[in-house]
Amino acid sequence: MFVSINWIREHITIPDNISVDEIVDKLTKASVEVDGVKTIGDWWDPTLMQVGLVNNILPHPNADRLRLADIQLSNNEIERVVCGAPNLEIGQKIIFAKTGSKVFSPKDNKFFVLETASIRGIESNGMVLSESEMGISDSHEGILVLDKNVKIGTPAKDILSDVILDVHIWPNRPDLMNIVGIAREIDAIFNSVSTLILPDIKFDIHENMDISFPNIIIDTKDLCPRYIGILLKDVSIGESPQWLKDKLLSTGLRPIYNVVDITNYVMMELGQPLHAFDFNSLEGSIIVRNAKKGEILKTLDGIDRKLSPDDLVIADDNAVIALAGVMGGANSQITDATHNVFLEAANFHPNSIRKTSQKFDLRSESSARFERNLPPYLAVIAAQRAAKLIQDICGGTIIHELVDVHGQLDVNPQLVEMDIQYVKKICGMNVSEDEVLQKLELLGFSLHSKANGLLVIEIPLWRTDIHIVDDLIEEFIRIYGYDSVPSIPLSGSIPMHPQQKIVGIRDKIKDMFVNKGFHEIITYSLTTIDKLTAALGESAVSSNMPVSLKNTLSSERSVLRTTLKHSLLETISYNLKNGQQDLWFFEAGRAYATKNDLYEGIYPTSPLAEDEFIVGAISAKVKDRFDMNTNKNIGFFEAKGILESIFNNLELQESYHDANVYGFSNELVDIRIKDVIVGHLGALNASVLHQFDINESVILFEINLGLLSKVLANHQPFVQFSKFPPVVNDIAVVLDVNVLHIDIHNVLIESPLVVSAQLFDIYSGDQLGPNKKSLAYKLTFQSFEKTLTNEEVNIEQSKIIKTLINKFDATIRE
Repeated sequence: MFVSINWIREHITIPDNISVDEIVDKLTKASVEVDGVKTIGDWWDPTLMQVGLVNNILPHPNADRLRLADIQLSNNEIERVVCGAPNLEIGQKIIFAKTGSKVFSPKDNKFFVLETASIRGIESNGMVLSESEMGISDSHEGILVLDKNVKIGTPAKDILSDVILDVHIWPNRPDLMNIVGIAREIDAIFNSVSTLILPDIKFDIHENMDISFPNIIIDTKDLCPRYIGILLKDVSIGESPQWLKDKLLSTGLRPIYNVVDITNYVMMELGQPLHAFDFNSLEGSIIVRNAKKGEILKTLDGIDRKLSPDDLVIADDNAVIALAGVMGGANSQITDATHNVFLEAANFHPNSIRKTSQKFDLRSESSARFERNLPPYLAVIAAQRAAKLIQDICGGTIIHELVDVHGQLDVNPQLVEMDIQYVKKICGMNVSEDEVLQKLELLGFSLHSKANGLLVIEIPLWRTDIHIVDDLIEEFIRIYGYDSVPSIPLSGSIPMHPQQKIVGIRDKIKDMFVNKGFHEIITYSLTTIDKLTAALGESAVSSNMPVSLKNTLSSERSVLRTTLKHSLLETISYNLKNGQQDLWFFEAGRAYATKNDLYEGIYPTSPLAEDEFIVGAISAKVKDRFDMNTNKNIGFFEAKGILESIFNNLELQESYHDANVYGFSNELVDIRIKDVIVGHLGALNASVLHQFDINESVILFEINLGLLSKVLANHQPFVQFSKFPPVVNDIAVVLDVNVLHIDIHNVLIESPLVVSAQLFDIYSGDQLGPNKKSLAYKLTFQSFEKTLTNEEVNIEQSKIIKTLINKFDATIRE
């Protein structure tokens, strides 16, 4: 929202010693965030750019579209200039730039210095300026016409210079989406006594029974708590006075014509949107209702809108005439032929307006205010203010008291009890009742009563965000000044926050992966069904449909992810395209699904089934002893070795088993701990990599932290160790290629004397014969009762070899 400091000064007194920079600083700290500041007129030379009077206009002898204008700047100074503005008229007060003035050229988008010029044979000594040439707005269709009461010779800087603040209004503060609201805040920050002047809302009524007031019917009082109508007769439609156009331009709105400009002006002044209908185009009653299926409304932008019963509309007896709170209809708009105006001021349910405006992509200043839950009382004041201005500016006659139709409204102000001792405790400083009340009264709060040592504070009707005493304390302290609160260190120790076990496990594993050379990435939890399908396959996605967002901000962020795999692959693809190699990535995060009887995730209180995962991906080359890349890709076994090291550090014994997961090649295993599948590891196939535009090999693993944390919760890592020395022997077994390592490993460790069996080599070649492989293990023999002799170890190893031969048809490789 754009805020004019000149407009603010019409409502409050800002102390002379307060600079714009100080206003920006204090306002940002206390109320709204000022995103930008635009200064209008800081480059205007007061001696060269002044108010002039158009004394005379003559035709240009050599050009039909140009005219000669005599501009009076003082009693003794008249300049003749060539002017092509279509709206130039005798008697106008304008801004005249003398030769030597700095002027902005909208055509070239840069400044230039004005010089005496010969235009089609006539000398021109200066220039009559438009708004764009002064940097006020983009309007350059005609010259800027001033109020006739402005004195000639007055520097333009004295009457038109301004400072425009671009402020960000927080969603819970609809009371600040207007000039009066911002003025009240600045007044409370810089003044000890309120100087706020509220707009004049008094108007005259001249009853006239020639025109009957329409019956107002609200069919949906839950969506429209209040609807107010005023009827004005004999309104003159025309151009708005310059002061009104200047006000609208300062807020970023384009002037149209007086009645519409007045409704926009009041909206910016007080925060309540209004709408004006051509009364003569209405038929019968004014009805607030839901649209009927298939109804069509041509809105003011000329587009036919197909309506549904979810859309709240304003209608007469024959047709829909407006999308409630969003945009009016072309069938009832104000035109040059309008004489009688029906003025609407209403209060609509914020969710209804938000859905309709998003559905039709019609976000406007009006809908933005209704979406923030405006107080119903505001409609009355805004209707009165607009009626007053239409009467003064357009010559309209108000022929009827305003008609106020509403359901059950709570018109009594909200009361909140406040204990001054509690205020001191929360603020951390010794403040008095008078100090607190003085700041609150500047914001419109008032002391209702005192009872049992408590202050009962009356909440102003425009503050829909205040409900509890802590809200009041916040109001006091932000106006008092956060910088004024003394900084006192906490006494005593800070209580430790109990950490969820899964968080500690996750952080520990993350550190381990970083130590292994991985880089952690953090990606969005929102994605698309197409990306999930590319990573998981159609079957997996259709059987576990992702949760969709109702009002997504982007088509690329429309559903919650059910996996993290796609994020790793997108990141690898992006880095490869940008010339990066040696990619080691992992991400720790949540995946989401819909809860059901079989699956509720690891967080029972969450409305969704949530699980924690660590997913990693590697696309890199094996290094040689000089740390240079070789031609060999990091493969399955290198990645498996990393995971083995991770689990070993966690003091867990994992095992690997054949698996079948979409998107992987034959090099794929499940990772199990105590028969619980906690993840999988494998090489991705070309089909999946192609969908992510990856031409390099990728090894990917996924670990379910929820399942892993449950295993660790029941895990007793300590194992009694023997005080007797171990005996280490190597054994190489030749087997069929289909025999799994895990099966051999289980046979080896079944021996009561074998405390560990570590695979250290895999070999296959012509020497072994077809479909054969050799697995070499380091066996550690140890007893808890005595020191083993070589004979005892050889006897036990022979038993193991016999079992391998009988069970797997193995041979021992010498």
